[in-house]
Amino acid sequence: MGLKFYTIAKDEQVGLKGKTARFTFRKDSATITLNGHIILLEYPVKCHNGKFYLSQHDYKNTLAPLLLPHAQGFPPKLYNIVIDAGHGGKDPGTTNTGLNLKEKEMALDVAKRLQKLLISAGYSATLTRSNDTFIELGRRSSIANAANADLFVSVHFNSVGSNKQNVAGIETYVLRSINNQNYSGNKNNAWNVLVGYYVQTSLRQYVNGNDRGLKRANFKVLKDITCPGILVEAGFISNPKEASKISSAAYRQKLAQGIMNGILQYNRSLNNARAIVKNK
Repeated sequence: MGLKFYTIAKDEQVGLKGKTARFTFRKDSATITLNGHIILLEYPVKCHNGKFYLSQHDYKNTLAPLLLPHAQGFPPKLYNIVIDAGHGGKDPGTTNTGLNLKEKEMALDVAKRLQKLLISAGYSATLTRSNDTFIELGRRSSIANAANADLFVSVHFNSVGSNKQNVAGIETYVLRSINNQNYSGNKNNAWNVLVGYYVQTSLRQYVNGNDRGLKRANFKVLKDITCPGILVEAGFISNPKEASKISSAAYRQKLAQGIMNGILQYNRSLNNARAIVKNK
């Protein structure tokens, strides 16, 4: 891969750099960076006798898909995209009463904007809900599977307690991959990470948001999908400044555009990987 090792802080932090990739790793931390963007591993990096060790699991399920997408099996196609607006109906999601913001409404608005952008770019894009309807979590993945989706994108907004209103930023989740879990979504671990990375980096750069990283979680909507899938937390409604931005239609259009750009970058990566595989 042509990556060279370098020391940042002896026995504390190191890096790997190549022509297009620069990683940093810190001792006893599961947080790494790739080209300055935050990624959370599933196991912390260890240091022993001055040598740093990354778990084989994290190399296989996180680094390898990002560095060598062409080595992850034949890349999937990308045309039919299902967009899932979080919550709905009797479930408002998180709320900001001061600004009269409801997560279910903001998520649906961004989802509809993303749908329009994707259709304009030549993709097929459908919604799990197009109005203020409550849909069970399990039903959302079923909708994507029935549609033979090539990608599933669930849109949400975040919240923390009133004593942490300063917390803000963008984070994107993919399904956890530890303990050899047998969820349907784990069949696409490599592609989940790849699309998650591109959407996270594109989205937070497009809106100049705080980077809270590419993360993993066992969200119900990601467990049972048969295509690559991500869940985007597009900002904190509990943060006054960020909530004020989210209340703006122009800002929500930027959020949709940021997600869209990440999907386009993901598709370019798939095409490049596909070309390499075919020419082997």
